[in-house]
Amino acid sequence: MTGMKFTMTGFTTLYIVRHAEKAIAEPDPALTERGRRRALALAHRMAEVALDAIWSTDWLRTVETVTPTARLHVLNIQVYATQQGPDLCREIVGRPASTVLIAAHSNTIDELMDALALTLPFKLDESRYGDLLIVTIEAGKAKLQLDRFGP
Repeated sequence: MTGMKFTMTGFTTLYIVRHAEKAIAEPDPALTERGRRRALALAHRMAEVALDAIWSTDWLRTVETVTPTARLHVLNIQVYATQQGPDLCREIVGRPASTVLIAAHSNTIDELMDALALTLPFKLDESRYGDLLIVTIEAGKAKLQLDRFGP
């Protein structure tokens, strides 16, 4: 799948994930044990990727999802307000080439894809975990590749 053209130089890759499994009964829930295992699996999957930055929404479950990856890469997690995700994507794409991991939510990933002029080939809902959306932008064109991580 390909999207719109962007003005930029170099090669940018965005790895976009939905947070791992969360506890249900809290306003800002932490990850469950299965979610923590999935977060470790994400770190394992991203171990060979030379990340320049890690971004997460300001919710505990997204921060916890990328924390093992941040520790492995010795990177600080940069936090963005959930509604600022599309602007963040456009900003990253407008910078010099980079490789970035972004943690989001099932109800915000479509907005991120829209900002990149891409469409998911499936419905990302509350029951779906472990999708790794890999957006590569080269020569001004965005392309989406799908992968999975975790149990």
